[in-house]
Amino acid sequence: MTVLEQLIFATIAFLVISVLIFYWRRKRLYNLADKIPGENGLPFLGVLHKFTKSDLNEYHKEIMKLILKNKPISKTWFGPQFVILTEDAECIHKILNSSHTQNKPSYFYKGMMIDEGLLAINGHQYDKHRKILNKSFTPNMLQKFIPTFNEKSRVCMMNLSKRLSSDEAFDIFKYVGACTLDSFISGHYNYDQNFYDSDLVKIIEESRSLVMKKVVRPWYNIKILFKNSSLRHQMEYYYERLLRILNDIKTNNLQNPNTKLPDLVLNLLMKSKNNFTEEEIRDEMITFIYAGYETTAISLSSILLMLAMHKDVQQKVIDEIDEIVSSNEEISNETLLKFSYVELVIKESLRLFPAAGITGRQSTEEIELADYTIPKGTLFVLSIFDMQRSSKYWGDDALQFNPDRFLPENIENVNSHAYVPFSGGKRICIGWKYSMIFMKIFLIHFFKNYTIDTKQEFKDINFDIIPLMIISQGYMINIQKRQK
Repeated sequence: MTVLEQLIFATIAFLVISVLIFYWRRKRLYNLADKIPGENGLPFLGVLHKFTKSDLNEYHKEIMKLILKNKPISKTWFGPQFVILTEDAECIHKILNSSHTQNKPSYFYKGMMIDEGLLAINGHQYDKHRKILNKSFTPNMLQKFIPTFNEKSRVCMMNLSKRLSSDEAFDIFKYVGACTLDSFISGHYNYDQNFYDSDLVKIIEESRSLVMKKVVRPWYNIKILFKNSSLRHQMEYYYERLLRILNDIKTNNLQNPNTKLPDLVLNLLMKSKNNFTEEEIRDEMITFIYAGYETTAISLSSILLMLAMHKDVQQKVIDEIDEIVSSNEEISNETLLKFSYVELVIKESLRLFPAAGITGRQSTEEIELADYTIPKGTLFVLSIFDMQRSSKYWGDDALQFNPDRFLPENIENVNSHAYVPFSGGKRICIGWKYSMIFMKIFLIHFFKNYTIDTKQEFKDINFDIIPLMIISQGYMINIQKRQK
């Protein structure tokens, strides 16, 4: 046997032994996985080949096919990663609340290049960040943002007035997103800019598909492959532009600090006694920009689209607004509490269009779920979107937009675990109350000024996963000045 032949033989033997050791160490995982119904997919790949399409609205369809393989839970594999998928309310409730399934899967969230932010971190690091940053979202702090919400909503109304001269439908997301970003960054980052023509909005929107490509292609988790990929260079182009904006924000905050509100997000991040590293400050700033911008903007755009489709509901919203506030009245916290029907509308839209409609968790120990033992290290894919549209929980009219289903006498008959638009458990969205207040104030200002309609139909709506769920066709509406 020549030296070359010996080398080839040794290499093959090493690879075979490595694979055998890999499978032997995972013997219990495979034994438990074999007992759970679902789809194994291809050897080594699992079902990853189904998520290589460039069309982002195909991802949700593929996830739904996998979920429907078996209920209440279905298994599959993303490469070597064992996965459980579910839309079942009791299973989702247990996963969101179990102490063994609180981790976010690094496989999914670290693909977004925010390794040290709330969305991606786990364990004691998450507990530390959450405890400190919760101070920014106390009831007392939230009330202090109401003047900012009023001001930025009025700015948005002025920008929207430019659309009155055209009969052409437009995507309301652009305006809602700018207003959402303007409100958060002005409030929490003490930084003002014209976000209606902003490089930051362009960076976020243009980098969406790149993030999703990294998430669903596991070979990009291998550093050497990602380092030499064109995707890395594309992502770094946007990332460097984003970092320049973050540096401007931090510099401005150092030169013009908001000392009246020490518990603003940026103030808490930069406070020396909180011991955040530069990487943690950077990634938390990015996390809050993405979360503060996209989740609320998607939710609010969906509400407006539903009201454009349902003119009867829109009129009820207008009637409530006219009854409670005058045309020039500043919206206060006390005033907000009176808007019971607007709140029903928001809740119903969040049921049909939860921004984080598909979310993930990872188990740190074995757990019992739906009469199966689920292995340690399992990735859970939770379809909150499909649960909240299920006729099992919401009746035969589950796909109809009906705010009255949230009236006390109606909602008491619905499984409380079947409605978690902001996720649940200890990792519930940190800013969900902030978002609810902002959306209410925006809607009041909007319908004090405008009415809307649309040619879009509910039955034609598709979704892109970015990884949030956004309507593929956009949120296309026509706007008219109200005749007062």
